[in-house]
Amino acid sequence: METKLIKYPATADPAKMATMQLLLQGVTGSQISVPITIVTCGIAKMFVGELVEIVGLAQQTSNVN
Repeated sequence: METKLIKYPATADPAKMATMQLLLQGVTGSQISVPITIVTCGIAKMFVGELVEIVGLAQQTSNVN
């Protein structure tokens, strides 16, 4: 499993994975597998990226006016 995680640098950090697993376990109340944690980390990363992009666009439009 270690060699497969090298492909995904954001999820290769054990501290981040453990934090996300604890968060997911707290929300769902059940054990969360490693693949589900990897997928959730990816979705969260995309969501944050979208937020950052929207904020950047909002700042640009407010500076223009």
